[in-house]
Order: sequence, then structure tokens, then C-alpha cells
Amino acid sequence: MDTVSELKRQGKLQEALEHLEHLSQLEPGWVLERAGLLARLNRPEEALSQLEQLERWSDYALALKAGLLEHLHHPSESEAIFEELAARPQLQPAAWQRVMKYLQGRDPERATQWAARTGQHSPQQLQSQAQAQLQAGHREAALETLEQAHREYPAHPGVVRDLAMLRLEDEPPEVVAEELETLLSMQDHVRNIQLRERLVQALRDLKEYERARQQLLECLRLGGPTHYLRANLAYVLRDLGQIEEALNLMEELLLENPADQFVLGAYCKACRDHQQVERAGAFVARQANQDPRKRRWWGTFKKVCK
Repeated sequence: MDTVSELKRQGKLQEALEHLEHLSQLEPGWVLERAGLLARLNRPEEALSQLEQLERWSDYALALKAGLLEHLHHPSESEAIFEELAARPQLQPAAWQRVMKYLQGRDPERATQWAARTGQHSPQQLQSQAQAQLQAGHREAALETLEQAHREYPAHPGVVRDLAMLRLEDEPPEVVAEELETLLSMQDHVRNIQLRERLVQALRDLKEYERARQQLLECLRLGGPTHYLRANLAYVLRDLGQIEEALNLMEELLLENPADQFVLGAYCKACRDHQQVERAGAFVARQANQDPRKRRWWGTFKKVCK
């Protein structure tokens, strides 16, 4: 199972599933592991079929079944299982998270009350509780929950991120930049990509574009979400006046994800503002001729550039 855990950590879900196929079919834990992998690979019918082999159902197996039934458009069956689990005094952490997500999607106020009643305090559970409190409009309560989480788990990167984000939500960009740079200088938090992304936003607000560029490059080095970060890098290159590099990068991003309307709009606007409308028109025409699905790009081009 160590091999499976490592493959999952690396995001190699199909390889993890293939490795499990060579293990005994009789171990309930392995059956549940296969079902979880199939669910994450968007194969819900197969995942549900795996679960039906179980003779005894854990909290997590039931929560997974409820989620699969919801995905397969059986809402009444799914809801019945989730409600049964919500009525239990204690749940396994993974099952608790799934029930919490179910409750948040229906009634954030009820979710906050349920989380307080169950009284389970892993960092992930406290984060979920704070998120529900925010959804229900209880900002101060959410702040208290995250402060409690930080006292109990001071080095947990998700807790540190959520608390910092909430505390700095309404602060001016110079305060945000100063506090986040201090936090990111600490060894426990130096790899927190989400905090660096928030720092980039503050630096852009301060027009500190070169510092923002360096932070984005560090996020990419640390393995952050590549498309999103490269899009932000393109915007910063534009802000720095490196127009050719910015437009080249935006074109690469549009070829990778033609549905990214944010990049398409930014690309057309940058071309308009820097006398590159002909370039944009040629690029859109070329791509639309090669792929009919990209003909909708003309709508954005005409709206922005004409």
C-alpha cells in the first residue's frame, strides 16, 4: 500500500489503480481504495460496483457511496445516506469532510452548527468549519475558529494560509505585502504557494511588477497551478512593458486552453492598447480556420479591438 500512497501523492491515479489490481480481491481496505481511485478518475459506476462488494460499511464507505449516488443523479438515495451520517455523534475524518461538504452546499448555517456539535478538531475540519461560517456570514466566528486552529496547528500550511487571507482581506496592499513577505521568509511557510499568489496580487496593486514577476516564477518552481500562474506572469510582463513576451505567452496559453476567456480578453486588450490589432486579428483568423470551435474568438476580438 506504500506504493499506492506514493503514486496517489504524485497524482498518478491510473498507475495506483493498476497496482491495486494485482492485490488480493478479499481485503476490504483494498476494495475501498479501488473505489476511491475510480471515483477520482471519474468512473462512478465502476466505483459504486466496487463498493457493493463490501460486507461491512465504514463511515467513509457510506459517504463515498452517497457522493457517487449524487454524481449519478440519485439525489434522494444520496441525501438519505448523508442525513444518516450527519445524525451520528462521531465520524471518521474523511467521512466528516464529505458530510460537511454536503451540508455546506445546502445550508451553511446548519453546517456551522453541525460542525460545532460534532466537536472534531483536525486542521482540515476546523478549516471547513471556518469556511461554512464565512458562507453563513459569520466572519468573526470564522476568524475565531481559524485562530483556534492556528493555536493547535501553528505550522499547518492550509491553516496559516486561511488565517492570513482572512486577516488581511481588507488591509491596504502595502500592509498585505509586508506581512506576507515576513510570513514567507519563515521556513515553515516558505513553500506556501497560495500565500505567494496573494502577495503577487498585493505587489501588482503597488505597481511592484518586477517583484511580482519574481514571486510568480518562484510559485512555478514550487509546482503551483501552471496555467493560472503563467497567465498571471503574462499580465505582469505586460505591466512591465515587455509586450512581445507577454503576447507570445498569452498565445501559448490560448493554444493550450482555447476556452480561457480571461486570457483571450487580456490578449485582445493588450494588442489594442499597444497597436498590435493586426497581430491579434491574424492570430484569431489563423486559429479559427484551423479549428471551427475557435470561431467564437471573433466575438471577443470584435468587442475589444473594433
